[in-house]
Amino acid sequence: MYDFVSFAMTLDSDRPLYDLIQTRAHTPAETLLVHIACNEHQMAYAHQVFQFFDPSVRVLRLPPWDTDPYARISPDSDIMAQRLATLSRLAMGCADQPTILVTAVAAWLQKVAPASFFTGHIHHVRGGDQLPDTVLEDWLRSGGYRRASTVRQRGEYCFRGGIVDVFAPFSPHPVRLDRFGDTVESLRAFDPVSQCTVRVLSSLILSPVSEVILTPTSIQAFKEAYRILSEGTYAKDPLYQAIDAGQAFPGMEHWLPLFHGPLVSVAARLPPDTLIHQDGGYQVAATARWSLIQHLYDQRRGAGKASDVPYYPVSVESLFVKPDLSAALKGCCTSS
Repeated sequence: MYDFVSFAMTLDSDRPLYDLIQTRAHTPAETLLVHIACNEHQMAYAHQVFQFFDPSVRVLRLPPWDTDPYARISPDSDIMAQRLATLSRLAMGCADQPTILVTAVAAWLQKVAPASFFTGHIHHVRGGDQLPDTVLEDWLRSGGYRRASTVRQRGEYCFRGGIVDVFAPFSPHPVRLDRFGDTVESLRAFDPVSQCTVRVLSSLILSPVSEVILTPTSIQAFKEAYRILSEGTYAKDPLYQAIDAGQAFPGMEHWLPLFHGPLVSVAARLPPDTLIHQDGGYQVAATARWSLIQHLYDQRRGAGKASDVPYYPVSVESLFVKPDLSAALKGCCTSS
């Protein structure tokens, strides 16, 4: 059962956030704490405060997509990488270190892929591992990584003989895997501009870099669901054509349930003993966000077929959680 605590936060006072740090200090290390901010700015601020007050605490951040619901563009790749790193960490567990998860209302109300998606695409690389090209490249491709001539952005990788550069979501810098034959001899984080080594690593976590990974299975699932959603008028739809060809399409993330099947709430991805704190303005922010979601859905639904480029939105309930605390938190109560 979740414990839910509500408090007000203002940007000119760190006291409520400091109180949460105190709660963290007096709570078992394996218990996850979650803070839900009203918006992305307060989320970023809280993230900085938590890191400042107690650097020993692992602070995870789950930002919302930087697009409106039902947009025609994809979320920023760095934001996607941050989300995937956090969701992958939740899938692996946080009991090894005291942890606080910081998120925003918009992210809290958005459903995510089930844990099985993340655990199936997480791989650990350590010095001494036997890692042939075929195995490593299969891991990277299945995780949504993109091959590049030079690695500069998260989600990119590059093969140069026995040396492999990869920029994974968990890493603040790209990492260079130096192999002798198939054996990983060293892992070094490096500066993508100067190419100089930043530090030597003992291991690397390769987690997914996209919430939509185009595989034969996910493509087929999308096609079958989209044919129904579009009421049979999919043949000349550019989204359908691109996915059918195995190509990414701008904004395809907004059809996330068609690739994964039923999504789950963020709350469903948390351990059962999680302590959840919400900003005092949560209810107002959540109500406003829900109204925006419904408004944009109705707009897309009404104009979808009339547009030169059709837009058939997935249902609100399949992609978002209604801001009712009893529903969002699996029957938990709010205490003041």
